[in-house]
Amino acid sequence: QDGTAIDLGTLGGSHAGASAVDVAGRVVGSSETATGDSHAFIWEAGVGMRDLGTLGGRFSGAYAIADGQVIGWSSTGGDADDNHAFLWRDGVMTDLGTLGGRWANAFDINAAGDIVGSAAAASGEEHAVLWTTRSTPALLDDLVAFGKTLAIPKELTAKLTSAAASLAAGDTLQVCSAVTSFIHMANARSGKVILASQASQLTAASSNIARLVGCR
Repeated sequence: QDGTAIDLGTLGGSHAGASAVDVAGRVVGSSETATGDSHAFIWEAGVGMRDLGTLGGRFSGAYAIADGQVIGWSSTGGDADDNHAFLWRDGVMTDLGTLGGRWANAFDINAAGDIVGSAAAASGEEHAVLWTTRSTPALLDDLVAFGKTLAIPKELTAKLTSAAASLAAGDTLQVCSAVTSFIHMANARSGKVILASQASQLTAASSNIARLVGCR
């Protein structure tokens, strides 16, 4: 600050690292604790370094902060590979889950609360992910609009339109059916009529909608 290095300290261990700072001067990162674990932290001038905890494991790390909302990753207390993305706000760390696999990482967040990262699918593949705090209808509208910009096949657009109509009618089962069909169809056309990278974006966004709706 003002050309002067500020020692932010640690959480009791011998080392710490900062990852990001917001417009209010709040800093996030990870630090070794007195017990040798490594935890995500948030630092504020006049307050100091605060331990954000974990999702049940021994380790966590924060990558970004926006409007006091912190994102990153944390071990869950299961196997070594069971690391999940998290959102921390107002003193509460929330598990953002995965795409059906064992791990996920959140890398950045904007002022609207949109979070980006990567996660393991049930197949073990790594997919790009968008998590958001916006409403599910708004997400479906965004996905329909995104699909149109990509000029995806009409049958895919029809599935999204069907999902939006079912959501408005409160028919969760039909929403899940339409979204699941959309995901299968997008995967089947990946690398053919849709670029693989675009198909990955579409399936990640639709999988997030399915998670929010509660599809199984």
